[in-house]
Amino acid sequence: MTDRHGLTPTEDQILRRLADAWNLWVDLDARDDIDNHEMMSAIHQAQKMVALRVARRVNPETWRQVL
Repeated sequence: MTDRHGLTPTEDQILRRLADAWNLWVDLDARDDIDNHEMMSAIHQAQKMVALRVARRVNPETWRQVL
């Protein structure tokens, strides 16, 4: 089952938790700009993986997985 945005409840929860992880990260003291960039990149990569799942559901021919 998907919501009006095309996300399953679990995908939505993953994205919310990734946002929570970022918010906790920025609350840490003594963060370095490079570390901030690395954390942001890692979160964006995880978000992209969720987006790819949605894209494959919406248009499996275009977004098929080739092994």
